[in-house]
Amino acid sequence: MREGCLETVKILVEAGAKGDLNSGELVKVEEGEEADDEEFDSLEEKYFMEAFKNCMTPLQVATVLGYDEIAVFLIQNA
Repeated sequence: MREGCLETVKILVEAGAKGDLNSGELVKVEEGEEADDEEFDSLEEKYFMEAFKNCMTPLQVATVLGYDEIAVFLIQNA
């Protein structure tokens, strides 16, 4: 999904991946600690990582990144 490849998403769905599940984990910054100022190669990569950290579903990630074809495919195959 990260690269916006619809064919890869199709293969994953056909193999049993669910578009409504997520694999991210919440990232809690403890008091006194600062959040990591990570370096990203692009805004797309930054948005993807933020979505992952905030437990967004694949459909939400596709929507945020503007992958309309992937979003429609995930909706049709939910």
